[in-house]
Formats: sequence, C-alpha cells, structure tokens
Amino acid sequence: MKKVNQISMFLALKQSIMDLDTSKAVNLAKEVVEKDIDPAEAIESGYVQGLSIVGEKFQRGESFLPELMAAAEAMK
Repeated sequence: MKKVNQISMFLALKQSIMDLDTSKAVNLAKEVVEKDIDPAEAIESGYVQGLSIVGEKFQRGESFLPELMAAAEAMK
C-alpha cells in the first residue's frame, strides 16, 4: 500500500510542475516529509519528471521560455 501511495504522490509532484503551480509543489513537498517518503526519490520521480516534460515541450516549440522558467521556479 505504501508503494501505491508513493506512486500517486510522485504523479502529483510531477503534475504540479507541469501545471507551473508553485504553491501546490510546496504543499506536496511538505506532505512528502510528513509521510516519511524519501525526499531524493520524490524529487527524482516527481519534480524532475515534470520538469523534463516541460523541457521537452519547450524543445518542440509547444511552450516558451516563461513556462520553462516557471516550471523551474515551481521545482525550486
């Protein structure tokens, strides 16, 4: 059950970056700590995945520099 919760948390982390939602990303980071999920794994499996998708969209010309910068700021 814990693995399922982690996966859903990682998906939410990823989505918060894709949505450029800084406040949601911060709140989810707090949840990661509260739920004793490995922060490094959460960053790699959540935030980095979301930033990668935004970066790929930027490379394809589907998004622009402000979106890429907003995603990076949300991740920070």
